[in-house]
Amino acid sequence: MKKIKKISLGLLLMLIALLAGLAACSSGGMPGGENDAGEVAICDLSQDLLGWRLSTTGTVSFLDLSPRDGVYFELKAQGCEAGAFAHNEFWETFSEEQQAQIQIGETVHIQGILTKDSGRWIVSVQCILP
Repeated sequence: MKKIKKISLGLLLMLIALLAGLAACSSGGMPGGENDAGEVAICDLSQDLLGWRLSTTGTVSFLDLSPRDGVYFELKAQGCEAGAFAHNEFWETFSEEQQAQIQIGETVHIQGILTKDSGRWIVSVQCILP
């Protein structure tokens, strides 16, 4: 019974975090806070920002719509690259106009949490900004 309560509490906390992220996108941006790095150039992504909220801008150089759990794309700016992954729970909340921005050759402004996978910077996208 305790295990079920722990799982339920964990799911509740994840849901609250998801809803907070969705609300922040719909209100025009993520709330400021202790772990909010603000605007960061792709070339300036670093270990110090791992797990932090940030915004960045780049040109889509690769797009993969095949993952079942979201959309993966890569951004380039000033000779630097980073990956970006929009999980379905966020991707499905983006307007058609926002989704249409994610095309090879288009410059996009995204906001999300910086992660790292196999030595590569990945922004877990929560917002596509104008």
